[in-house]
Amino acid sequence: MIRNSRRSLGIDTFCECLRTAMDRYGVEKDGFDQKDLLPTAAVLAARIIDAKKIRGYQKPRICITHLEKDNDRKWAKVYLKRRARCLPEECMLDIYCYRSQADPFRPIFTVECEGSDGHSDSVTAHASSLNCDYLWDLYKLLQVPSPLRIFLARCRENKRSLLERKVAALVKGYRRNLVDDDEVFAVIFPSRRWKKENIRVQGWTGPQATSTQPQRLYS
Repeated sequence: MIRNSRRSLGIDTFCECLRTAMDRYGVEKDGFDQKDLLPTAAVLAARIIDAKKIRGYQKPRICITHLEKDNDRKWAKVYLKRRARCLPEECMLDIYCYRSQADPFRPIFTVECEGSDGHSDSVTAHASSLNCDYLWDLYKLLQVPSPLRIFLARCRENKRSLLERKVAALVKGYRRNLVDDDEVFAVIFPSRRWKKENIRVQGWTGPQATSTQPQRLYS
């Protein structure tokens, strides 16, 4: 697998893409159910393709499954298919966007989602990728080479701050898996009481996993 030369997305543009995706999918006001997280991520993927100005005769390809379950998910798939060729298969992660039709593939971005807040009980002071489903999903994301990695999750409010700290520690722990100007963004959504102003976006860049100042998704 070889890498693309590319410009970084940046946390401001990422936030703009995510806000637009949430608005387009219809969760901007009321928040997420578990079933909403993956299709919102699919719409986010489409917005990122637009923001990165990925154009050309050959559309980028995206491996993504589970977008045929209901009309809302089918709508998200149609939205994404305007910008990418969707392959209904899982390639290591929930969303894997790449160029090329054969080896060596060129990754553009990857996304991993965890929508079940039932895993909140595993968020403890001793949580790690060995015993916490959230951190296991993030671990997988950090192992797959990609210039842009995105982690989205729903968590109970009383565990959200702790999970954000654990996410930051895990990204730092695997900083050697980041090269050049690789970016990682993480957003932990509240699974119940929806307060937009409390949603933070965390970001890290490059082989030192340099932290970006966490940004409120909504001011």
